[in-house]
Amino acid sequence: YVVVSEISERLMNQIVDTDETIRVENDTNMFVQSNLVECKIMFTDWINNIRKYSTGESKISMYINEGKLIIHFENQYDSNDFEIDKLLRDMNSKSKDAVFEGKEYGYGIYIIKSIAKELGVEIIAYKNIDDVCKQLCLDFKFLIHDRKENINI
Repeated sequence: YVVVSEISERLMNQIVDTDETIRVENDTNMFVQSNLVECKIMFTDWINNIRKYSTGESKISMYINEGKLIIHFENQYDSNDFEIDKLLRDMNSKSKDAVFEGKEYGYGIYIIKSIAKELGVEIIAYKNIDDVCKQLCLDFKFLIHDRKENINI
């Protein structure tokens, strides 16, 4: 939480919306595989993309679902859907090298996928479209471990 919150406040001047169950449970046996430096790079790269391409509101939230800690990013966009669909396909591809086929993304997306793969973090990208706006969403899903499983984390 501290890493996401620090980056969000510094880069986006907003707080992270944290699900009440995370704050209330306060379970000291909940751990995720993480590397502080790599997580900062991964989240900073994505937030910088949000800052660069967002056309409206953005939001960051955290919650637990099905044994995973989800860091959820969403932002409004105004790009054409063909470009967004290609980005979604490449982000959801299991191969981090898929990004190089669309060189217009730059090196940041490759780094995000490389770090996520190294940390065992699942990335799910999707879009929400309604009458008011189009939103690009990205979820980083960290597997939650108990302390006894946490020996090498």
